[in-house]
This record gives sequence, structure tokens and C-alpha cells, in this order.
Amino acid sequence: MGMIDWKRCPMSAREARAVAMPEAWRDVLRAEVPVYRHLGPEARARFEDRLRDFVLTKTFSADAGILVDERLRLLIGAGAALLSMNISGETFARLRYVHVYEGTIRDGRHGILGTASGADKVAISHQALCHAFQVPDDGHHVTLHELTHVLDAQWSGFDGVPRLPPGSTSTQRWKEVLERELARLREALANGASPGLPAYAATDTTELFAVATESFFERPVALRDAHPDLYALLVEYYLQDPARAA
Repeated sequence: MGMIDWKRCPMSAREARAVAMPEAWRDVLRAEVPVYRHLGPEARARFEDRLRDFVLTKTFSADAGILVDERLRLLIGAGAALLSMNISGETFARLRYVHVYEGTIRDGRHGILGTASGADKVAISHQALCHAFQVPDDGHHVTLHELTHVLDAQWSGFDGVPRLPPGSTSTQRWKEVLERELARLREALANGASPGLPAYAATDTTELFAVATESFFERPVALRDAHPDLYALLVEYYLQDPARAA
């Protein structure tokens, strides 16, 4: 598909930046990543830079029977690029390992679709990964979810607060908005009302940040209408306004 020698990977960040984006990668992105098709030239260049750096500097692995090919790397890298493309200097530098597994991981009585082990490793369900690109507007995107946990964990641990760009909202305001929105979600669920986000978002501020990020990119208008303060917070952090473009 491309001309990358994957035996040389993971590369250093410097080595990765010297690699030209293979045209075959663009063919995959145009075919399978809807958001990529709608990016303007400057945004597309930033997206491609972040994607290239991600897929070339991480170690990818998978359960038996799952092929770790360029397509799989690119789909995961597309999620990383979408999150980080406008955040200055954000390269997921502390993330080293990406594992793709079959089915779900058992967590007590429940099956989960992904995990983030601190900031250095994520594991993602193969089925959920494929679903995210086949149904891009249902508010569920496992790669965005788990990589949001990485953005969270690499700064101050799992608390729902990422490293905020200079000049943006304060850490204190970020915490206040998340705590207020978390209380609203829990109250809505307790009263049998629609919370405007999947119920899992009410677990804690860590999951609220991750679940809200999924909705921010997949169902932005609904998130903006139901949780305008939370939406505004994410606009300021990701420096994107997907509801405006919807």
C-alpha cells in the first residue's frame, strides 16, 4: 500500500518528520475517514503531519488473527490526528504502545471496548475501531475516547483535566465546568430525564471528558444544544468548532 518499512518503526519523532506522506495513505483516508474528506488544504496538512508522526512513532500490536497493517495504523492515527491537529505541540509523546484486541475485555460482568493504562499504553477493540468509521455520527468512537484519556493522564493523572493551551481557560474554570456538568448529568439520570450524553459520562470527570469528546466530534450540534458550557470548553481546548461546520 505504501513505501514505509515498518521494520524501522517505531521511529524517533525527528525521523518521522522526514518521511513524506505516501499517496496511498491519502487514498485510505479519503475512502474510510469522512472528516478527512472535508478538511481544507491547511487543516489537511496539519492532520496529515500529526497522523504521520503518530503511526511512525508508536509500537502497534494485536491479538492473534488481527493483521497490524497500514490500514489499521491509519485508522487509529486518524483519531489521534483529529484530536491533536490544532493543539500546539501535542504529539502524544508519552504514548508508546497501541494494542488492538478481538471482541471485548471483561471487566467484572461487563465487556469494555478500550482501555488506557496511564499515558503510555492504550488497547482498543478491533470491532469498535471499525464501527467508529462505519457509523461516524452515533457519538461512539473508541479511539477518540481512549486517546482523550491519554491527553488527560499525561498531564496530571486521570482527573479530566488535560494540559491547557496558554491563554485558554484556567484549570480552575475547567474543573468547575466539568463538576457542574457532571452534577447535571447525574441529576438527569436520577430523575429519568435524558442527560444529553451517554450515561457512562456520569461516572466521573475523567469519563465525562472522554465521552464528551466523542460527542463533540460525532454529534456536535446535539452536544452544543444540550451542554453549551461543556461544548464551549472543548472548542477552546481543541481549537475546533465542529457544530459550526455541521
